[in-house]
Amino acid sequence: MLSVIKIVGITLLLVIIGAIVIGTVLGIRERLKDNEIIRNNERMKILKSQETLANLKAAQLESAENYTYQRSKAEQKKWDEKVKKSKETQIYRKDLKPNNMNCDRYRFSGKYSKTGKMRTKREAFVFQGENPLQVIKEAGYEEPIEYVYEEWPEMSDKQKEVLFDRSGGKYQKNMSVGDASAMIERYLDHTFNADPGLFEYANTMRIPVSYYCTASRLSGILLHDLEGKDKIAFQIYCVYCKIKHDELKNLLIDPLKDKFYQYAEERLADKEYDILDSMYHGASGIKQKTKEWNVAKEFLIREGLIEDKKIRGK
Repeated sequence: MLSVIKIVGITLLLVIIGAIVIGTVLGIRERLKDNEIIRNNERMKILKSQETLANLKAAQLESAENYTYQRSKAEQKKWDEKVKKSKETQIYRKDLKPNNMNCDRYRFSGKYSKTGKMRTKREAFVFQGENPLQVIKEAGYEEPIEYVYEEWPEMSDKQKEVLFDRSGGKYQKNMSVGDASAMIERYLDHTFNADPGLFEYANTMRIPVSYYCTASRLSGILLHDLEGKDKIAFQIYCVYCKIKHDELKNLLIDPLKDKFYQYAEERLADKEYDILDSMYHGASGIKQKTKEWNVAKEFLIREGLIEDKKIRGK
């Protein structure tokens, strides 16, 4: 009798333990199911959010693409004229080199005349119609001289990604880093190439640039690389063109060239003037509403090159 009672007790205990285990397993499964539902809901929220953002971006892009049709007839005509002029005035190299830079690069070594010592791994920029050896000699070197043509560095992987995205895959695959930078700026700013005269000025001043440069990019490079009187003269030329709403062209053949260089000499003669403080790499040459901008503007008014609006308004 006692053994029967023990067996029944053990059986009941096992049943209870089994029920607990089954209940625990079922509870865990339910919790897992609930967690999966929660995760699915979260994923759906994320997907819907991404879809919403994608739709919003698509709408913005569509709006941007359709912006052309929202211009007035006068604005559209002016825009079309700019596009036409940009295509007509775009400069391309006439040789077969895989870049559109305004000069070639050469690596050279030679004896520096001032010290009589050899210098190696030097760089020379050779513009159209120039002889590399003559350019190197004019830079102060003498025989023995050795030089070799060197391609411009190719664009980076990041530049390739941006160009591919902006051009829809229609871009020159072996473009130089300088050409790529200029093209990217054109895509981002929706601006056009600089006037051919400004490229002529860059060539004469021996400043390496890409023929794909916009006016703002090209003027910025010139302001950075020019020195002394040339830099200051070009600064006030930029100020003048900004105020007059004129295009930047070749300063060296501008009728007001002497006036701009007169200003440069006056600024250099001023003991308080610091050319580094006045330097600004932008389309206007000098930051507006600063001391240098006001000094340049006062000179232009004094010389009768622009109107004094204060006087005219009285």
